[in-house]
Amino acid sequence: MGRIYLPYYSFLEADFKKYIDEYTDRGFTMIPVIPNITKDWNDFTIRRNFDKIVKIADKNGISIGNLGWIQSFVSSGVDVFGDYGLNLINSADFLVAKQLGLKEAVISHDTDTSLNEIKNIDFHGVKAELAIDGKIPVMTSAHCLLGDQGLCNKGNRENSKNYTAEDLICQKNTYYLIDKMNKKFRIISNYKKCNSVIISYRMNKNRYMPKELGLNTINYLRSSGK
Repeated sequence: MGRIYLPYYSFLEADFKKYIDEYTDRGFTMIPVIPNITKDWNDFTIRRNFDKIVKIADKNGISIGNLGWIQSFVSSGVDVFGDYGLNLINSADFLVAKQLGLKEAVISHDTDTSLNEIKNIDFHGVKAELAIDGKIPVMTSAHCLLGDQGLCNKGNRENSKNYTAEDLICQKNTYYLIDKMNKKFRIISNYKKCNSVIISYRMNKNRYMPKELGLNTINYLRSSGK
């Protein structure tokens, strides 16, 4: 069965435990993810719960998109995987990944990387993963883009006894940035940390078929959920 990547804080929340247990029982490998940007709330939460996160990651490893947290988790003894935020695109990048102690890593989401370029990468013993399906993130912002436009209603809801995530407009509605070419980039907001991820308008569908890549070149293929 495949893997499911979830934000590390999902593993710390009691509400998510039943879902993690359910998919684990169905044969999926659940991997916690340290995001590309970890300032403020994330940084505090990781530091405060570091030992808990290490214990969670001890079985299946942890995926990290932020260079600043790699050494700490490698030193803890867990298997560390490089996420897309590291932007590993060539042999030199994977050599650095190897030297940092990464066991696995995602090849950069650069949509212009050709099949021949991928096949010619020397991964230096780091197991490689390639995104082949779904829309990919093009930007992670520490700001709430909806809040910056005065659209956030979180402040009005938090004091309510019946407050739920579904009450927030960022969770129940879908929003996009539209460029001058009328291309739509979806905005995914994290209501807890009030930051945003912008998703490409391009669908990375069947970019390369697995048989074209060869098992000796790519160890894992990734499909994005959104």
